[in-house]
Amino acid sequence: MKRNPLYAFKDGNSIGVFNIPLNSTIHILDDSTDGTGNTRFVEIISKTGLNPGSTIAQFLANPDLYIDLSNENISPSQLQKIEVDGKTGWRILGRDPNNYGEIGDQAIDLSLSLDSGSVNGATGYNSFAVGLNVEASEDNSVVFGNNTKSNYYGETVFGSYNVDPQSSVNGPTKFVVGIGTNWENYQNGFEVYTNGVVRAPSCSIAEIAASDEKTLVTKEYADDIDGGDLT
Repeated sequence: MKRNPLYAFKDGNSIGVFNIPLNSTIHILDDSTDGTGNTRFVEIISKTGLNPGSTIAQFLANPDLYIDLSNENISPSQLQKIEVDGKTGWRILGRDPNNYGEIGDQAIDLSLSLDSGSVNGATGYNSFAVGLNVEASEDNSVVFGNNTKSNYYGETVFGSYNVDPQSSVNGPTKFVVGIGTNWENYQNGFEVYTNGVVRAPSCSIAEIAASDEKTLVTKEYADDIDGGDLT
């Protein structure tokens, strides 16, 4: 199988195959032309009879134009270029498209999504996603970890099971560290907001008092020991 370059198309109605270089590999994410609806890999060996408006279905209708690679053992070890609705992004080869949202334009998705759905992955413009069941849904958003979500423009999220703060006082967050442990326990350990405010929403007075002398304190802790007067 030709390993590089590799292009992906949504289904048989997708156009653009005419512009693909010869000997490239094409991944059809939803191949309904054979009645199965399965994904399909082919290597393009000719473009005879094609034009800029030719669809994937028209291309596949002529077996002289390609070599079918669908039965080969393809290891998910590289990125594939995905072109959907005028947007171009990249995702790890072999990922099930039914478990991801539509790739964002110029997005890079290195995440793993185990369940069917339409929100996981790098769906925002120029977004970047790494981890398990993560979402980078906004423009220039970045997400790492386990079940983490980046919901704001230019936001970066690390950790696990983070909360969307939705603060009306400080504005949206730009940096978040999630410290949740499961679907019933979403928490943030650290939040940085657009206005520069930094919060540690899960750090209580008792936890600070019980920690060592190098522990940072919160306004809540300072108010408690100073009677609420920081002036």
